Amino acid sequence: DIAERLVEELEKELGMDIKYTKMPVNPKTRIPLVANRTIDIVMGSSTHTIPREDTVDFTITFFLTGSQLLVAKGSPIKDFEDLAGKKAGAATGSTNEKALRDANEAGVISPPCEIVGFEEHPKGFLALTQGKIDAYCTDGSLLAGMRQAAPTPEDWEVVGRLLTYDPYGYIIPENDSNWKDFVNTFLIHLIKSGEFYEIYDKWMGPDGKVPLPISDEYRTLLTLQCWPE
Repeated sequence: DIAERLVEELEKELGMDIKYTKMPVNPKTRIPLVANRTIDIVMGSSTHTIPREDTVDFTITFFLTGSQLLVAKGSPIKDFEDLAGKKAGAATGSTNEKALRDANEAGVISPPCEIVGFEEHPKGFLALTQGKIDAYCTDGSLLAGMRQAAPTPEDWEVVGRLLTYDPYGYIIPENDSNWKDFVNTFLIHLIKSGEFYEIYDKWMGPDGKVPLPISDEYRTLLTLQCWPE
């Protein structure tokens, strides 16, 4: 919905119809595709990190989440420490994969877990259902969606504290201030008008596809990013 609204606003700004193409990306390909200008913007679950700023730019934060675990219902794994000696999956090149490595190195998971990389989340979930891994690690919001989309959601549960702080931003090419300003201004107007919250509730409100209530911290962050006119 937000992508379509962005195109509408861009058409108004330029006074012309715009033909845009949706391209599939994964955690391994999304940044290179933006960096080489194959893609103008990635509007997905991308965590804004300092190292990534070396290659691409990000918009203001539009969502907050963190690394958690998806496990079979009744699994003895309740938090990251319980991964000791077990197999945990994560998307290759993701902040979640790094979080698991860091937890291993810091002794949070001891003995270390074996980290199994996957190019896409569905492949990781398939491995979990087949018993090839004991848990799958990604952002809690994505895990909630994966669980909800499963044939039998009640067979799976999201567990563990937020191991990381993952602020999502849209990925855009580096050093393109006009494009960055346009997208940021668009998002700010969407938040100020309340339309952002309407779109959020449609998908993640109480009656949405993946119910995830907006926390007070998240709402405050959105408000603080709305610069004055």
